[in-house]
Amino acid sequence: MIDKKLIVLLLILLVYIFFIKPKSENIKPLLEENKFYQKKILKEKYLKENREKIIKNITKMMKVAKKNKEKFFQKQISNSEAIGKIAEFLKNSAIMTNTEFVNSYWGEPIEDETNSYIKLPLSVTIRGYPPEIDKFLKNIFSYEKLLKIERLTVGIYEKQKLVVNFTIIGYKLKKDLSEKE
Repeated sequence: MIDKKLIVLLLILLVYIFFIKPKSENIKPLLEENKFYQKKILKEKYLKENREKIIKNITKMMKVAKKNKEKFFQKQISNSEAIGKIAEFLKNSAIMTNTEFVNSYWGEPIEDETNSYIKLPLSVTIRGYPPEIDKFLKNIFSYEKLLKIERLTVGIYEKQKLVVNFTIIGYKLKKDLSEKE
């Protein structure tokens, strides 16, 4: 009789251990899912509480994005016209700063990897005294469109004059930044 009771007790214990008692590997995914939902609830609560502040920040960012978009040449303008405008600006800057504009060479337009804008390179050579060249280079950044000096080499021309070769890059939109592919 004791053997039967012991066997029944062992069977009950085995059933409890393998079928009734929760397994730890089943609890871990549930705990992770619970943490995920708690984080999601906290984020949604934050968004709900700070809605007005977030909308103001988004509005500010949209204004900045629109202003930055205006720093690119628009897609309607031809590449040669955009490079011509850059070259004209550089020649006028050279005249204003008493720098000698020696020459310029138009490079081949390069499409960006993101396929949203085109780089418009222009190689330029100028000569002048260091203070004049300094004014010239600073004046480049007053241009209404985004320009980047990509490569710059400096050499000596005469006793105190310098010759500066550089590549300047203008940017033209290939498509509207808001367009989806």
